[in-house]
Amino acid sequence: MNLSESDILDAIGKASNARHVCRGPECTREPKARGLCGGHYQQVRRGRPLTVIREYGVASVCRICGLPEYAKQLCNMHYQQRRRGTLR
Repeated sequence: MNLSESDILDAIGKASNARHVCRGPECTREPKARGLCGGHYQQVRRGRPLTVIREYGVASVCRICGLPEYAKQLCNMHYQQRRRGTLR
């Protein structure tokens, strides 16, 4: 079987595209090092477990009341309560 150079490059491209997804949890980004995207690679370098990386620009809400998130998955009121130690 004689394959042209373009056929070989097409086959390599299709095979490599199928594997070019970060191996972090629920991640679809392109890997940069050791099969991980930049964010997951930094987690490993810092000795942290691999976690889902939040998407920027996606609105998230408070896990308690559903208002827009201020910080750490809490609205401003619940975040302030957490800081004071009065969050129930």
